[in-house]
Amino acid sequence: MKPNLLEKTKLSLRILYQKLIVLISSSKTAKNILIYWVLFNAVMLISACLLVLNLYKSELGQLKASLLTQSRQSAQLVSDSITFNKYSLNTLKLLLNKANTTEQKLDILKQYSSYDPNTQYLAVVEKDGRVLISYPNGFTLPLNPKIYPSQIVYSTKECLKSPKYCIVPSYFYNAKELTHLDTLPLDKNTLLVKATPPILERISHQINLPYKSKTVGIIRDDGLMQANIPPKSIGKFQTGVLAKILKSSKEKFANYEGYSSVYKKDKIGAFCRIEGSNLTFFVSIAKSEFLYKFISSILLLILIAALGSVFSIIFLFWILNKIHTLEEEKRKYEKGIEYLAYNDILTHIPNRAFFEQRFSQMVASLNRDKRKMALAILDLDGFKKINDTLGHDMGDRVLKEVSKTLQLVLRKQDTLARLGGDEFAVLTDSFNSKKDLEKLSQRIIHHINNFLFTNNIELNLGISIGIAVANKPSTKETIFKSADNALYESKEKGKNTYTIVEVN
Repeated sequence: MKPNLLEKTKLSLRILYQKLIVLISSSKTAKNILIYWVLFNAVMLISACLLVLNLYKSELGQLKASLLTQSRQSAQLVSDSITFNKYSLNTLKLLLNKANTTEQKLDILKQYSSYDPNTQYLAVVEKDGRVLISYPNGFTLPLNPKIYPSQIVYSTKECLKSPKYCIVPSYFYNAKELTHLDTLPLDKNTLLVKATPPILERISHQINLPYKSKTVGIIRDDGLMQANIPPKSIGKFQTGVLAKILKSSKEKFANYEGYSSVYKKDKIGAFCRIEGSNLTFFVSIAKSEFLYKFISSILLLILIAALGSVFSIIFLFWILNKIHTLEEEKRKYEKGIEYLAYNDILTHIPNRAFFEQRFSQMVASLNRDKRKMALAILDLDGFKKINDTLGHDMGDRVLKEVSKTLQLVLRKQDTLARLGGDEFAVLTDSFNSKKDLEKLSQRIIHHINNFLFTNNIELNLGISIGIAVANKPSTKETIFKSADNALYESKEKGKNTYTIVEVN
């Protein structure tokens, strides 16, 4: 009877084992080689395990940092949107209170809708939910529990009772479209309601994460989902660090951010408080997808560690390349953080933090080396009207173009910075006399007065300038106050002009 394949394999392994025993017994070198081979492979295996662990921690740390950065930026965008809606609703309230007839009120709503392209509906609603007027016609509040989730109906009723600005959770369907409601009381019996597409939909497309399981959302202080994409749940939020913060009265209204499982226990995510609201933004991805991508990225490492010394050189080069890649990503991330710290996100010119640093250096040079310097504060004339009539998006575009114009007018040795809003500052020590500063001011005013926007739209934009010249030791506060007073004088003269003063 012929032996089968299994028996042949067992016999071959037994013969190899016996030969190995003979070699070890007869040769000390062979024994040492075997010991070294075992030790080497054991070290390789342990090293591989430690490296895998470190790579996992590094990848996870970078993912968390990226999630937190995206969460911060998105929270700021939501905060800006809330601020704009509050401002626009209060403006509309003033206009509606002056109107005497329903036709006049409807005309006001119609005019505002033409200014704000994101507006779906504007309506005046009674406390019981009945719509008095709306533009366009046909708007209804989500008060039907058969159509809308109970949390939405409850929150809508609470906003109807609220004596102040209120946000209804946007996660409900109206003709298969998500809608976001902002409410503001007009008087004791009526409210002003603005319906818009949720900003969350726009933000989710800007969050650049290479994960299909990406989830973004907004959570209220009462634990209800304001909105989330994809729409998996609208119930109470219960898991993670954020749930504990929301339940704590001490932390409830504070500014906070951090890492948490956030949406579900099988998620990795980060959250950030939305300034000036009762909302928190979060972004997260599935742990399983992260682990799958991580294991896929180190599969070659696992194979090399198993093969041992035969592929040790390949293993080494792979690790060095992996570490180099991780370091490069870390450096890029750090450079990105540094850039955000000292540059304005909208206009990409230096921000107030950079201005303060440069201002301190020039004042120190003024006091130590007795070098002269000048600080100019610039404020746009007519910018508020652009924001009110054309919208904040157009206002942001104007600020970008103005920043480019100022960069072209100014010299390389001058420092331009955006202090906030439509206010800019220029620091310079490259001038010989007051005439040089006058010529510079005239150039700036000329270019801004002749400012043309996209499609040659005339914006009637002007600029007021206040310049403080320091020729002797002084303080930052004194110089800044002198420049600010000079700007005020320019405004008093009728705007669109400049005033130069010397610091006493």
